[in-house]
Amino acid sequence: MKLLFLDIDGVLNAHEPHPNGYCGIIGGCRERFNMVMDECPDVQVVISSAWRYHVHNGQMNLNGLEELFLTHGLSVKGRIHGITDRDDIPQLDHWTDMPKEWWSQQGSKWRKGQIEHYVSVHRPDIFVVVDDLDLDVANLIKTDPKMGLSLGDAHDIIRMFK
Repeated sequence: MKLLFLDIDGVLNAHEPHPNGYCGIIGGCRERFNMVMDECPDVQVVISSAWRYHVHNGQMNLNGLEELFLTHGLSVKGRIHGITDRDDIPQLDHWTDMPKEWWSQQGSKWRKGQIEHYVSVHRPDIFVVVDDLDLDVANLIKTDPKMGLSLGDAHDIIRMFK
């Protein structure tokens, strides 16, 4: 089994919000992601992005998340393996109660642990992590958060899976 741990914001977009305040998936990043999926047809995707909270919070199930990605043009039909666990967020009145630097540091720590836990449970033959956070994990492809998935990143992912 081959797993691709996928962050969305900073990977499939450049953190540029639409007028409604939400960041969506952008064309060039989508095309480069789809190139990876086309070149590596046996790869399954694990969502490590905050977008997984649509499932954790009960807004949709894993099939609904797949449908959401399909409507954004991602080639993931039948290829979503799962999502990583919830973050260990402390009880806060509002997320702004903690500084941005704290969230970034904690987010990196949580995501690393969640990915390592998923790998230990599912034991893939190979896995690749694609994220804009500087995670201290094996097989990381770190994207530029202002650009998202580059052509070089996509080629690196393909090489790692082949």
